[in-house]
Amino acid sequence: MVQTRSLYRNSMAALCIAALLMLLLFSEDVSLYATQGLELWAYSVLPVLFPSIILSKFWIYYQVPEELIQTSRRLFRRKSLLSETLPLMILGLCSGLPIGAIYVRHFYENGLLPRRAAERLLPLCSFVSPVFLLGYVYRLLGESLWQTTKKQWHIMLFCLYAPLILLYIVMILQEKKANYRCRPSGAHPSVRKCAEGKGSIRQIWLSSLEIIATIGIYIMLFSILFGLSEKLPVSGSVPFLFFLSNLEVTTGSQFIITARIGGHMLSSALLLSALSLGGLCSLAQIGSVVSGSGLSIKPYVRLKLMSALLTVLLCLLLL
Repeated sequence: MVQTRSLYRNSMAALCIAALLMLLLFSEDVSLYATQGLELWAYSVLPVLFPSIILSKFWIYYQVPEELIQTSRRLFRRKSLLSETLPLMILGLCSGLPIGAIYVRHFYENGLLPRRAAERLLPLCSFVSPVFLLGYVYRLLGESLWQTTKKQWHIMLFCLYAPLILLYIVMILQEKKANYRCRPSGAHPSVRKCAEGKGSIRQIWLSSLEIIATIGIYIMLFSILFGLSEKLPVSGSVPFLFFLSNLEVTTGSQFIITARIGGHMLSSALLLSALSLGGLCSLAQIGSVVSGSGLSIKPYVRLKLMSALLTVLLCLLLL
């Protein structure tokens, strides 16, 4: 454990030194790509995501998720993992990144979910939103040379969402065999802290601003990394194109659609895998949202990779 921490510190120190050298050697390029990232955040992400983040905070403030759970319990006539996670699953899929993670953290800290279930639900609820798919990806496909028909678009949506539903069903069955028990409310020490910080409307504005500002910082940093990576000599290889497309999902989606990488089949597989994974930028955002809650990010990475693999397999079979 000590060696692992030492290796981690040394690696981060090396990255900091490399970042300083990059800023000194490519200062003009860094400024250009940072501006592009901030413009992307200000004009595309902020208007769509910021109201949704505020709304999710108000839902939590007025205990709307708890009311949805009560309705689900009455619907299924018992207290089970299905009745308590189905509202969260629906909220996460409808809200998108990283709002689903906000709900998962709230459910966990308030004793509505045990840690294992919360960690396994985190990647399923932290997914690209329907608004992003319809308002951004579908529009780019229509403006490009892909000429995607409605039938092909419906197949792409099926390839994206079917693995999530399958993994959710598998989780329900596994937790049922493991004799699922809801953790009592108040058992986690963060619950008291959460309750203290939830006492005013002002806290909603502050926490929402913190989340959206953090997202902007990550988009700016990954835009810089994306722009500088495009200048590397290996930028034309398929593995490197996969790496580029999975840095930041908004830039990556546009890059795949406009670049027409290796034909329609390969481009479709790369696009769906990037949408399923959400990008390294989204991973950093989710890590920031759940920081301090006690939830591990490792199951998130593992289940995201499984979901993306199933999505690509479905894409190759159906498209």
